[in-house]
Amino acid sequence: MKRLLLILVVAIHAAYAGAGVPLTESDGVWYGEISVGSPPKTFTVVFDTGSADLFLPGKGCTTNCSGHTLYDPSESSTSSNLGTTFSLPQGQNETVSGELYSDTIIIAGFLATGQTLGVAEKYSQALEVSHFPADGILGMAFESISAFHAPSVVETLITQGQIKSEFSFKLAVSGSELYMGGTNTDLYTGGLTYTPVTNESFWQVTVDAMLRDGESVLSNFAAAIDTGSNVIYLSQEAAQAFYSVNGGKNATLAPGSSHYTHYTFPCNNFPSVAFTIGGTSFKMSKESLDLGPVSLNSADCVGSIVGSDIAKDLAIIGTAFLTNVYTSFDVGNKRVGFATLA
Repeated sequence: MKRLLLILVVAIHAAYAGAGVPLTESDGVWYGEISVGSPPKTFTVVFDTGSADLFLPGKGCTTNCSGHTLYDPSESSTSSNLGTTFSLPQGQNETVSGELYSDTIIIAGFLATGQTLGVAEKYSQALEVSHFPADGILGMAFESISAFHAPSVVETLITQGQIKSEFSFKLAVSGSELYMGGTNTDLYTGGLTYTPVTNESFWQVTVDAMLRDGESVLSNFAAAIDTGSNVIYLSQEAAQAFYSVNGGKNATLAPGSSHYTHYTFPCNNFPSVAFTIGGTSFKMSKESLDLGPVSLNSADCVGSIVGSDIAKDLAIIGTAFLTNVYTSFDVGNKRVGFATLA
């Protein structure tokens, strides 16, 4: 009896031990491997906290899918056609569309069975392999924003007892990792500063302040923490105010023709920028603020803080900031944590 109890305890601990997935960076977006189906087949996906659904290019996809690894449900003994089509916006005025299936998804050795996924018959131009090297996108936000009306892979893993209710990211030039089932304490120093999720849709939190050269330019604003975006989107008004000093200027070629407004600073005169979250200030490096010169030998560099119509009521804090911190997403306690990278 004692031996049986010991085996059960070991099994439970094994189920709740965390594990990491190495990540690769491309144009400010990080992706890693998952396995799908039975027998399992490997795909690469962007792990995106700004969406909640998983989609992959299907065997029958003929639009913008060339070069990606294709998912064939007929090759998996655990796949099931759910009899529903889907269409997701992806890129400017473009969509990804196809059919919904369920199958087994494996991340870092953890199995999500009966997971809903989109099998695309059409990809948007933004997902063509020369722009987007990953095969698909795996959303890690809350079910309430799922276009499939289904739990995210993370929520399924938690419900099925595979992992503890937390996952974490280190996003850097090297040594990047998604850690499933907790945090990797080797990758950060000190404790995590947590702040509550204020709306269980995106990973939405309240940011205490955004500081430019030590002065607040924006305070107490709602923001979504988004690993699938490579820049920081502020409202048009907030972005204009941020760039109003230090030689900042509007770099949009045709103002009014786009929902996004890009700005530049003189390459030698970028301000210092920090975000205060949960009472703790986290600085951005100049490298994360600077997307590079406007053109070869230009004295002006494009900033990673962008004005956007879509960010009027909800700022989007992407990897331009997240590369400066270790970030934890705690589903069970509905909070996001930040720490200094080791």
